[in-house]
Amino acid sequence: KFIVAGILVALVMGFVLLQTGYLESVIFGKLGTEEVGSRIKRIAFMIAGLRMFADHPLLGVGISQFGYFYNSYQPLGLQGIAETVKLIPNNIYVELLSELGIIGFVMFAAFLLAVYRRLRRAELAPLRWTFLAVLFSLNGFPTYTVMFLWAFFGLAVGASARLGRGGPLPSGA
Repeated sequence: KFIVAGILVALVMGFVLLQTGYLESVIFGKLGTEEVGSRIKRIAFMIAGLRMFADHPLLGVGISQFGYFYNSYQPLGLQGIAETVKLIPNNIYVELLSELGIIGFVMFAAFLLAVYRRLRRAELAPLRWTFLAVLFSLNGFPTYTVMFLWAFFGLAVGASARLGRGGPLPSGA
């Protein structure tokens, strides 16, 4: 039941995001841009991250170490690129797998599942749908270390805690 429900939710979200243009401009636009160099680099970053994960599946290469290891894994043959800029895979899920391995990825997924479960009440439907959209957008997001992402997770947990105590949400929420 849960798998079918999850697939249906993903399809509905994909349809809504496609209709609003978000999917085209943010997700597909990054990989389908006319600037071939940008598209190739993004794909190369993701391939390198997945190769890091393949070599270090349990614990990854270490937190914030993607750029340090990039030259050893990058598929373009352009050695030295990581010496001048901090590289990121531009996909949070690939970043987690490459840097923290399956253990860190599962812990992050468990955290996200716990947040989602807190958002099941009908009064929190807008936050729940926003949370699901955020999860989808993490496929083209630069990194999980930005503060506003964690502030949103905190807002979601705080709103659910307030309802859990029987208190109303502030007006406008």
